[in-house]
Amino acid sequence: MGASFVPITVFTLLWGIVGIVCPFFAPKGPNRGIIQVVLMLTAATCWLFWLCAYMAQMNPLIGPRLNNETLIWMSRTWRDGMTIRHDWKEIRPFKIFITVVIHSLS
Repeated sequence: MGASFVPITVFTLLWGIVGIVCPFFAPKGPNRGIIQVVLMLTAATCWLFWLCAYMAQMNPLIGPRLNNETLIWMSRTWRDGMTIRHDWKEIRPFKIFITVVIHSLS
């Protein structure tokens, strides 16, 4: 998954409205300044949390762990020409990888 322009724009606009526009509509009173600061900090922290979660999904550090049955099923159903990335190495064809996994377990 790569970075997409649409979700980043939508969520930036959403939290920008909460943090920039909504403080102008804070009710008048002795705590108006506090309410405005709370809205701005809430928007900034929620946007930052969302951005970190979104960016973490773009290039995950850890891939899925597959059991042997799944690997064998994948080797039988997928085509030989498909490139599989595992442990930062490209393995082509996939049957070589299955053979290596099965031999390493025995």
